[in-house]
This record gives sequence, C-alpha cells and structure tokens, in this order.
Amino acid sequence: MAGRDTRPSLMPRQRLFGLLLVAPALALVTALFIYPLGLSVASAFSHPGGVGLDNFAKAVELYSGDMLYTVFIVVTSTALTGLVATAIAGYLTMGETPWLVAGLAWLYRWPLFIPFIVAAQCMRTFLAKNGLANNTFVASGLLDAADTVSLLDWRGVMKRHAISAPGDCAASSRSCCRRSLRPSWSGSFFRSSRC
Repeated sequence: MAGRDTRPSLMPRQRLFGLLLVAPALALVTALFIYPLGLSVASAFSHPGGVGLDNFAKAVELYSGDMLYTVFIVVTSTALTGLVATAIAGYLTMGETPWLVAGLAWLYRWPLFIPFIVAAQCMRTFLAKNGLANNTFVASGLLDAADTVSLLDWRGVMKRHAISAPGDCAASSRSCCRRSLRPSWSGSFFRSSRC
C-alpha cells in the first residue's frame, strides 16, 4: 500500500469552522457587490413594457456625445502616454543632456502629487457642508439641514469641534447631540460639555 495517502483528512467540524470564518467576508461581498451588480444588470434590461434593450437605446440617444468624447479622451491620452513614455525611455538609455535630465526629474515628480489631490477631494466630499458626514447626521435626525457646517477650514483640515463625552448626554437628548456637533472656535479638540 505504498500509493495510499496517509495524511489525515479534515474533519467535518473543522471544515465547518473554516466556512464560518469565511462567512462574514462572503456575506459582505454578496451584499455589497454581487447583489447590486445583479440588480443593476437586471434593471438595465427591464422597462415598464417588459424586458428589452430600450434602456440602452435611450442611453445612446441621450449620451452618445459623451460616449464619443470618452472614447476620444481614452485614445488620445493612451497615445500621448505611449509617446511620452517612449521618449523618456529613449533618453534614459541614450541621452546625456543635463537640462533634459532636469526636465525629466521635474516631469517624474508630477505623479507624486496625485495621491494628495485624491485624498483632498475625498476629504472635501466627506466633510463639506453638504458632504456625506453631514448628510448622514441630517438623515439620522441628529442635525437639521440648516445647522450643518463645513468641517474643513481654509487650510483643508478639520476644524476644532466640541465633541461631547459619551456619558454627558442622555441617550434621548437630540438637542445635546446637535450642540455637540456644532463648531467651537475655542478649547481643545475633545471637550466635555454638560447638557
């Protein structure tokens, strides 16, 4: 019996434990990606009269100019990127001009700024007066729309806010929560306020 596998097989209980470990991640992927994707595909082909391609015909009718512009931008940017990359690669292998080296060094540093621009745009989208944070507070009833303020100042960083300590307010006190989310131009970042 030399060809027989002598490794112990996984017990059904161990397999179940492994599946239980994977289940939360699988549930999130299903709920946040697979279900919305399936719903989007199904709704793309459905219309009040049944199933068909009417939504796609309407999209082409309304957005054909935008689609052509997108294709133009993609083709142009790909061609320009290829030309610039070829020029840089050619110079790096054969060139020795000092002013061109300085130009390439300047050009090389430009992509380093992109993550900062993306992060700033995300912060602005989340923390602006009509951003995700304030819209969530308004939708949950913690703030009125008129009471919202931008959580960014002229430097683009978070303003100082008075945030109540968790035990200071009664759970049902909405006015205390509203007061705690309003800006405070003095004091420390975390400050206790009694309601």
